[in-house]
Amino acid sequence: MPFNPSNQFDIRFQLEQILSQAQIDILKSFNYWNSLQFYAGDGDLSWTVLKAIELFVNEESWSPYDDPTQDLSQQLQNLLTDVRQKFENEFQQWKTEVFQYEKQILYNDFKIIIDDTSKSILRKCTK
Repeated sequence: MPFNPSNQFDIRFQLEQILSQAQIDILKSFNYWNSLQFYAGDGDLSWTVLKAIELFVNEESWSPYDDPTQDLSQQLQNLLTDVRQKFENEFQQWKTEVFQYEKQILYNDFKIIIDDTSKSILRKCTK
């Protein structure tokens, strides 16, 4: 991402909004909680991000060891679509005259992350 020197987006705050405390504790117990970032342009999703998303959409059959990509392709795509739509709606409300350029940069960076993540999910799930 040209305007984000870290080329990453940490999703812990977003996960805190949708996961229960018990689910967060599960992720922490397997040391997944401290490495929950999307990275633009690396062409792959981290195991920890996949496992966190899997825990959210399919807690009943969640295992810290099973590869989630085989069963979750459509669910992950749906989740990313929901995240993208929510972000689009919130961005329109957030956009004001103040810091408009900076906000547009953040918005563009987020879109790149979501697009890269979607491509990565498709690539990983079709192997």
